[in-house]
Amino acid sequence: MANNNPSIVKQSIKFGVIQACLSILHSITLNITDINLSKKTNTLVNLLILIIPIFYGIYKYKNTNNGFLKLKEAIKVGFIISLIGIMITMIWIIFEYNVLEPGKLDQLMDKEKDEILLNNMDKSFEEINRSIEFAKKFSVPGYLGSSILVIAHIFSGLIISLIVGAVIHKKKEL
Repeated sequence: MANNNPSIVKQSIKFGVIQACLSILHSITLNITDINLSKKTNTLVNLLILIIPIFYGIYKYKNTNNGFLKLKEAIKVGFIISLIGIMITMIWIIFEYNVLEPGKLDQLMDKEKDEILLNNMDKSFEEINRSIEFAKKFSVPGYLGSSILVIAHIFSGLIISLIVGAVIHKKKEL
């Protein structure tokens, strides 16, 4: 019996690339326009960039599979979309911070230091410097920050695909 199921990987790669492109476009837009979004707004935009391609990718996979979708397939689609999306985005971030704007991390840390100084007048200069050095370890271009971002992105993608798959799954009747 021939397997007529559409390829999960082929379908997912397209939406992973779309997710990465949306993320990169968001980053470029923020850099060009010099808009300072609040952390809540930026988090919401990034969450939408994560959710929409996963939802639409699972939905399209279901449609190409004659309207049927197993929960396991939805999770696979969401995982691959998240993985492809974050890998391409990480390549962009590393390129951006190391080639396009090598001093960007220092600028961000200086801005963070200014915010800490304004909000914590009771801290000593040494405590603030320790806080900044600690924050640098967890910054995105660094290995630890990048690893945490990749894991969090993939985990979030799995949770989203589990929810979407649970809502729109449909098994084939025998």
